[in-house]
Amino acid sequence: MSETIQQMPHEDEIDLRELFRTIIRYKKFIVVITVCVTLFAAVYSVLKTPIYEVKAILEIGFFTNTNTNTNTNTNTNTNTNTFLESPANLIQRLELNYIDNQKGSKETSFLSKALLIKGTNNLVELVIEAQSNEEGLKKLNAIVDEVKLKHQKVIEAYLKQMHIKISNIQAQKEELSLEKEKLSNFISNKTLMVDQILKDNPAVAAIYSIELNNKSLELTELKNKIYTLNNQLSDLELLIAPSNVKETSFLGNITKSDKPVKPKKALIVLVSSITGFILSIFMVFLFEMFRSPKNEK
Repeated sequence: MSETIQQMPHEDEIDLRELFRTIIRYKKFIVVITVCVTLFAAVYSVLKTPIYEVKAILEIGFFTNTNTNTNTNTNTNTNTNTFLESPANLIQRLELNYIDNQKGSKETSFLSKALLIKGTNNLVELVIEAQSNEEGLKKLNAIVDEVKLKHQKVIEAYLKQMHIKISNIQAQKEELSLEKEKLSNFISNKTLMVDQILKDNPAVAAIYSIELNNKSLELTELKNKIYTLNNQLSDLELLIAPSNVKETSFLGNITKSDKPVKPKKALIVLVSSITGFILSIFMVFLFEMFRSPKNEK
């Protein structure tokens, strides 16, 4: 048993030498296979249609809403931005329409990626792959135009709703203004009448004075309502200002690749060379494995 254990390292050393001898014996075959595979990969990478990449960042538009928080003591308004479309929904829609539905098509330009940029909540990166930068740019603009058209309809619906609110408030304001004018005229006339009656009949004048005080309170209340409506109009007009209604648009410049991003010729040739070398050695060992039993017979 101990003799067998002592002989094992010697036998392993002989086996390793035999392996190297086998590789050297078939070195021409290994070189030929490696060169052939490498040449095939090189020809493939040269004949393969080059693919260029066009990238752009799309900023999803928004409009500003005012939310009123009602407490027991005070009412506070907070402004929040509502996106024209949620980023998750936009990405899902783009992937469905321009990636999943176009698999297997013969188009030479296509959307390869649509993803939300980390650390943001409304910036979506679009990556287009095409046979030329011009085709990629054309495809990118077509996709973005479709998104803009959909988002523009959302803005139009929002602005229409806001203009209806403004019209309603203006109508209320006009109605209250007329009522205020009538009440002001009534108070002015009553005041003159009370001044005349006061000289002849102070008791009757006192009764009219009470009525005048009540009407003055009504007038003050009307003025407060009109003031509130004016504030509401100002807030609504501010909400539809260009700074608070932003359309979907590109952020920054569109980047185009000066060189093809696919195929990666150097990587293909390198990987093919290594693969060809390993494959040729495997074929040599496989050949020797089937050849050895015949030699023993």
